[in-house]
Amino acid sequence: MSAYKYYSALKGTDNTQVLPADLRLHNDNDVAITLEITPTTPNSIYGPFATDKNITTSLVGVTTGRFNASGNIAETTNIVEGNGLATVRTVAALGDITTITIVDEGNDFRGGMRVSTIVDDVNTTGINKGVAAMTQIGAPIESGYFTYSTITTGSGIGFKVAFSVSELLVIQDVSILNEGTGYADGDLLLFSENGQSFTLTVATADLGTNVTLYFDLVASDLADDTFPLKLNIGDTTDFLVKAVKVEGANDRSLLAYLV
Repeated sequence: MSAYKYYSALKGTDNTQVLPADLRLHNDNDVAITLEITPTTPNSIYGPFATDKNITTSLVGVTTGRFNASGNIAETTNIVEGNGLATVRTVAALGDITTITIVDEGNDFRGGMRVSTIVDDVNTTGINKGVAAMTQIGAPIESGYFTYSTITTGSGIGFKVAFSVSELLVIQDVSILNEGTGYADGDLLLFSENGQSFTLTVATADLGTNVTLYFDLVASDLADDTFPLKLNIGDTTDFLVKAVKVEGANDRSLLAYLV
């Protein structure tokens, strides 16, 4: 099957041309041309998030939008995927997520992607931060990177952490392997392994649970569904296009076809 449409003169002041079918584009000018393309394939464009977009409707994997505990949360966190520069603001009231709004748009996203962010649910009782700053009794001596489990746990259970100790006896390179549950302000955690014996004291600021939220992106979560394309002399797109706008002040011709 063959189909053609020839545009003899298009420039930047002309409207976007919606093609009569999904067609390829060919530059038959003696100069390169710059186009704004709307490709046929949905969700094929990588780009930034839409500014200030609320992506709560793209949230997946949590029951009726609830956190683990019923409290109020307002936290800005990073989107893990993309170029790593996007952030979202998650707001919850009485445990129900009300909005998750784009703060920084980042880049390298497309519709159909699954992305994620890690939110600190401060209303739960695991230990998910603060280890290096906890009050110590019997500070651990200099050592390499090891995993530590508690012998006595206060009111909680299950906490496991890995870290190293510097020559200045500073806990560093902390990785919480299991946040545990049931801990409370003032709990004394006793560790005695890997040649170490020391106690850490839990504070309220150390408590919470890191909850991963997942989003299945749709096209409207992104800033745009078009992208600029420079088509060199004699070049043809290797994908189908449904709409195109020719940029620049000079009339240029454009062949749209399907063979």
